[in-house]
Amino acid sequence: MKIEMDHTAKLALWSRVFLFGLKASMVVFILSIPLHVNSTEAEVLLRYDSKYITEGRDNLAHGGLVSSELLLVNDSGFISSLWVGQGEATSYRESNGMLGWQAEFSAGTVSISHTWLDFKSLPSDREWALAFYRESDWVNLEASLTYSVEAQGHFTLITLSHPFDLSADFRLIPYFSAVYDRGYASQLHQGYNHSEIGLNGDWQINQKILANFKIALSEPAVDIESEGGASESWAGIGISYKF
Repeated sequence: MKIEMDHTAKLALWSRVFLFGLKASMVVFILSIPLHVNSTEAEVLLRYDSKYITEGRDNLAHGGLVSSELLLVNDSGFISSLWVGQGEATSYRESNGMLGWQAEFSAGTVSISHTWLDFKSLPSDREWALAFYRESDWVNLEASLTYSVEAQGHFTLITLSHPFDLSADFRLIPYFSAVYDRGYASQLHQGYNHSEIGLNGDWQINQKILANFKIALSEPAVDIESEGGASESWAGIGISYKF
């Protein structure tokens, strides 16, 4: 069912997301005390995306997604986050809590995490994720594998990117991603799920504030096409603040 929202409702939506960010900041800040809060970096992010695309599929019947996130990274390698997203014009709400650990090696950065996912009208889920990231002069490589406890399947993402610094404060990052599904998003098809090409832009306003944008195009494979899905294009903007 598609639900339209007037200006007052949209303003109320943004207010709820902002208040969640403040509440999440307080909760995670308290939880981080055992991790030596003096060595913990906190970041709050607010974002709007014209569509909510995951696994090459649009999760909303209509409109975009407003989201807020609090991220904590500790010098010891511990990472944690709280994220909430709410549909702009569709009755949809999702919240995630993540705990993880990351370490840097000569070959690159490795991280492992566990995420709790809660939905307004869908079954909750838990996910395990293992990720690897490596920078080089020519191309940056990111590879991740995510396992869903609810679906009992996994999802593999491989991304190649390269940043272009146009100034000391602004950079463009084109990227290409290939995604493979093994029972995570679909039980009907196993293998290549979709590819995505996009452009990220980062503007470092000052040492604490970063503004960013994204434009992307997703091309489906057989499983998405069999569900009636098609190519998806969308854009997003966001801003983050580091404490």
